[in-house]
Amino acid sequence: MLREIRVKNYQSLRDVKIVPGDFTVIVGESDVGKSALVRAIKAPLINRTGQDFISDGAKQAGVALSFNDGWAVAVAEGLASGLPVISTDRTGAALEFIENNKNGWLIPAGDGDALYKAMREAALLSPEEHLKRSKDARASVSGHSLEEGVDRFHDAIMGTLDK
Repeated sequence: MLREIRVKNYQSLRDVKIVPGDFTVIVGESDVGKSALVRAIKAPLINRTGQDFISDGAKQAGVALSFNDGWAVAVAEGLASGLPVISTDRTGAALEFIENNKNGWLIPAGDGDALYKAMREAALLSPEEHLKRSKDARASVSGHSLEEGVDRFHDAIMGTLDK
């Protein structure tokens, strides 16, 4: 899950820090940097290099994306809150709970185009489709409990040791 976005001197963005929540939508007036932010997020994921994106007067630009891919409790929390979730195929909870294009988006890790596409689809959901996905999100984790998760983990370890 994307935990923090830091952008310095990237197009119109001089010094930006964003800590996205479980579901973050970028909105604002025209020409304030929304598209620059999306391009900045996409750049390191597609290994974009060059100097054409550096802000006027700056010598260098930087984009840092902080991820925490593990089981990611935030995925289950987001779904339980009724939020369609975008996560990678390297996140345990996402692999367990997300049904692509039903309760969220499961994208390949490191695929900037897939991230951009999923973010765009999420932002453009109709109110009716968002409500449907929200209900599907809640339903996907409704039977999950910590005890159940511990039991599955224990069974997986025991199954590995038995081999």
